[in-house]
Amino acid sequence: FRDFARSRWRPHFANYLPKHVNSQPSTLEELLVAFDGAVTSGYNILYYSSCNSGAVSNWVGVGAACGVNDTGSGLNCEGIPWKYTPYVGTEKETCNSSGTAFGQFGADASRAPWRIAMDHVLYRNESRVVTMYDRDGRVDESITFGSQEYLNRIAGQYVRHSMCNGGKAGDCLTADSKPAYSPWKLATAWDLDETDPAPDLTCDG
Repeated sequence: FRDFARSRWRPHFANYLPKHVNSQPSTLEELLVAFDGAVTSGYNILYYSSCNSGAVSNWVGVGAACGVNDTGSGLNCEGIPWKYTPYVGTEKETCNSSGTAFGQFGADASRAPWRIAMDHVLYRNESRVVTMYDRDGRVDESITFGSQEYLNRIAGQYVRHSMCNGGKAGDCLTADSKPAYSPWKLATAWDLDETDPAPDLTCDG
């Protein structure tokens, strides 16, 4: 949407721009900066809330609320949204919606890999190199993370823990499976079987 706004902008669209927290009008330039900030925040939040396998939860917490007396100078308030991720605030509160639970993998969480894959396809260079920050909001050059790094985690989970080679035609989906062509050999990479669970499906984040 950032690129659409930049290339298709018309002056009368300004009537639909969000206002600053102090009720002053904002500009297209500020909106574009906000979109870029959403990307940076999104990948930092994903980094602090995903496992080494790429597994994520339906819901994770962020917090950078604006105070009632915070007039601000932009479209947001100062804060580090991922400071306590996956929890909300110092009290480690949780959140959820749409009938899916916090800390569990379900319908909401399953969309994350697809969305990151689309970001990688459409904005490969931008999504591969993202500025990463520590919990206190300082740039941390020791962290390498972005769309490719995240997708590599998922691919690596399949390579290391599935019972077939997904890169070899006919190795995973076979006619003699029960039922035929069942992907169960791939599914073992994400199996939470109590006796022999796949690793890295749960983590502190």
